[in-house]
Amino acid sequence: MDIYSDDRILVYVDVDENGVITDAEIGKRIIPSKEFRYFFITEDEEMLTYPEKFKVIDNELVKSAE
Repeated sequence: MDIYSDDRILVYVDVDENGVITDAEIGKRIIPSKEFRYFFITEDEEMLTYPEKFKVIDNELVKSAE
């Protein structure tokens, strides 16, 4: 993935103790309104519409198996 790609999705999240996303700001060209614990760049379009399908495990953004 090219870091300067127009397809990149910026993901700012806070999570609970199980890695479940509790608060997020997600978009292609965003500036977060507050400080978040985690920041990721992805090209997975599902992150925009179904962020509940993702978790943070070992400091990585992953699709949850649930």
